[in-house]
Amino acid sequence: MKYVALLRGINVGGNKKVPMPELKACFEALGHTEVKTYINSGNVIFASDNTNSKTLSRVLEDSIEDKFAFKVDVLVVDMDEFIKVVKNAPEGFGSKPDLYHSDVIFLFNKDPTEVAAEFELNSEADAIWAGKTVIYFQRLSSERTKSKLSKIIGKPIYKKMTIRNWNTVTKLSMLLKEPS
Repeated sequence: MKYVALLRGINVGGNKKVPMPELKACFEALGHTEVKTYINSGNVIFASDNTNSKTLSRVLEDSIEDKFAFKVDVLVVDMDEFIKVVKNAPEGFGSKPDLYHSDVIFLFNKDPTEVAAEFELNSEADAIWAGKTVIYFQRLSSERTKSKLSKIIGKPIYKKMTIRNWNTVTKLSMLLKEPS
């Protein structure tokens, strides 16, 4: 089965540096196949015989900690669920990149509706939708400096999420669909 692993908080501001070739080798050393990394922010597509996403997450977190000497939260999403994230986006979400900045907030075992309620919003700039497993967040580009998305950083719930822009999410979805 194919999966996407989303690593939280690597290669940001010079912290938790993880070279992508070494990350790929880490996945391969665990017996995963078809391993591909996408951009430098911790997105890995891979195939595994293990069908338990939570077990995969724990094993990957331990392996990454052993290899790089720091802890990283890893969210593993199976191919079908990841493709649903794109398919089930709110109508028009991400379709006007010149007008809106669109992000998908992936949650570590948290209810999207409950987490969405913790966000502060600027009604002139921000829009939020709770999906089945993720939160969709959109900011009006011309007003993005007035967006309150960054306010979530100071809240404890921030440690239970990882954010990807819509372009990254749709590209990962396309890469998952590529034949083996």
